[in-house]
Amino acid sequence: MSYIVSSHPSTLNLTQTIYKQLRDDIFSIRLIPGEKLSEMKLASQYGCSRVPVREALHQLRLEGCIDSKPQVGSFISYIDYENLEQVRYVRECLETQVMLNALRANAYEDSIDELQSLLDQQWNAYKKNELILAHQLDDLFHLLFLKLPHKEFVRDYMGANNVHYQRARFLALKYDPNPEMLVWQHQAILDAVAAKNETALTKAIHIHLNNLYRVIDSASEEIKNYICHHKKPACV
Repeated sequence: MSYIVSSHPSTLNLTQTIYKQLRDDIFSIRLIPGEKLSEMKLASQYGCSRVPVREALHQLRLEGCIDSKPQVGSFISYIDYENLEQVRYVRECLETQVMLNALRANAYEDSIDELQSLLDQQWNAYKKNELILAHQLDDLFHLLFLKLPHKEFVRDYMGANNVHYQRARFLALKYDPNPEMLVWQHQAILDAVAAKNETALTKAIHIHLNNLYRVIDSASEEIKNYICHHKKPACV
């Protein structure tokens, strides 16, 4: 794989270009957990020296995207199971409370059709196997429930930039043997909102945000090996 960059980018801009591309590849599992990275190879791919590559890898290391072993090299980090569960738990608590408060304030009444349109688009993306688009529509669906009551800032605390949680979500999306279930879960959330049924809404959110475990637990050993449990020996 090679990348095209401008003829004379500054080191800072080139570092950010490399950082963003690698980050996208890590989040979408194009670079798989445990895969070794070569500064020399990356520098060749980007047509640059090793300096911006090294700086980009340093940024990714600070975010938990990369692990390093002295005298061995840099590797894509494994998915930290305990970390993703912490993020999932906090997300469920926050998202449920925001949506219940918004429901009581009638913040969703005029947007049911807009939310349904997002679900229809997501279903079409699944049928076309456009997983990146389906993932983006999933995010938009949840984000709209935050934006309507003006609580979109809560998203910063719900794992939007957490490499462990987001990769687990993408794996669940990619390897779900019944991907339509995700849309049905979204539909259950929307139906509960439309009906103003707080009990049904709380249950639907809980089922949906635990969906990634249903897929991961039934996945192949190869996929399970992407995940690190602290009780196991070092993953790298």
